[in-house]
Amino acid sequence: MQWSVAGFDWKKITAAEIAERVLRDVESGSVILLHDGDSAGKRDRGATVAALPMIIEGLRVRGLNVVPLSQLLEPEGPRHFSKRSARRKSRPEKKPIVFLDFDGTITKRDVVDVILERFADPRWLTIEEDWKSGRIGSRECLSKQMQLVRATKDQIDDLLDSIEVDEAFVRLLDTCSAHGVEVHILSDGFDYCINRILGRPSLNLQERLGSARILSSHIEVDKNQWKVDFPSFHQSCAHGCATCKPAMMSLLNPNRGPAIFIGDGLSDKYAAASADLIFAKDRLADFCRAEEIKYRPYKNLGEVADQLDQLLSANVALAQNLVERARAGA
Repeated sequence: MQWSVAGFDWKKITAAEIAERVLRDVESGSVILLHDGDSAGKRDRGATVAALPMIIEGLRVRGLNVVPLSQLLEPEGPRHFSKRSARRKSRPEKKPIVFLDFDGTITKRDVVDVILERFADPRWLTIEEDWKSGRIGSRECLSKQMQLVRATKDQIDDLLDSIEVDEAFVRLLDTCSAHGVEVHILSDGFDYCINRILGRPSLNLQERLGSARILSSHIEVDKNQWKVDFPSFHQSCAHGCATCKPAMMSLLNPNRGPAIFIGDGLSDKYAAASADLIFAKDRLADFCRAEEIKYRPYKNLGEVADQLDQLLSANVALAQNLVERARAGA
C-alpha cells in the first residue's frame, strides 16, 4: 500500500506547514503519510504531533473523517495511490476567498482593548508590552490579561452595545456575494463579543453571514471573572496565536484559491504573510511596510469593497490573475 498525500514532516518545517501540505491535496479516499516515533538519528516528532489537531479539524471542516486503512479499502477492494495519478485528477476552480479580522477591522475600535481599558487592572499594559515585543504569544497574552478583568455580564454587554461597526461592512459582504466569493471572519477576539455585536437586528446580518465561518477565541463569565478558551486549536501553534489565522486560512481554502486578507493590527501579521492580496491599515500596514510586504492601504471597508469589485469584475474567468496583480503590486 502506498500513500497519496504526504506531510513532509521529515523536513525542518513547522506544525502549521505540515498541516498545510496535507490539507492542500487531501480528498476523499486519500492515504496520508506522517511519521511516528523518535529514535537515534531521526527527527523529533513534536511538530507532527502538533499538526494533528490542525489536520483533523481541517478534515472535519470539509466533511471528511479519519478511518482505519482496512475500512477505507473495504467498499471497493484494494486501491493503489500514487503522486502521479493524484496529479492527473481535475482540480476544482480556484475562486478567491476573503478573510476578515474583526477587532478594529469590522468594528471601529478594538473590542478587547476597550474592555481592558475599562475593566482591567493596569497590569494588563505590562502584559501587552510583552506581547508586542514578541516575548509571549497572543494566546498567553489574552489569557493573562482577561484574568485581570473584573466586570459583570451586564457591564460587558453595555460596553459591547456602544461599539460601532464600519458602515460599509454590509456593502463589502454584498460585493463578495455578488461575485460568488466566500467570506470568513478570523479573530483573536472573543466569540461572545463578536456574536453580540454582529447579532444586532439593525445590521441585518443573519442571511449575509449564513455561510461564513467565524473562528475566534472563547470567553464566558463566572460571577465577575471571565474565563478564556481557544477552541479552534486547543494546542497552540508555533507562534502562540490565540487563533492561528494562517492555519484557519488553509483549512477554509481547500482548493487553494487566492486568499484575500483584510486587517488592521499586529495580531494579523502572520495572516498577512500567508495571503495573496492584503488590505491593511494602522499597525498591520506599518508591519507590511517594515517587512516589505505588498499591500493595499484602506481607511474603511467601503474602500475595500470598491477595490474588490473592480478586481473581481476584471477576473471573473481568471481568478488566478488576482494573485499575479497582488504580487506585482498592481
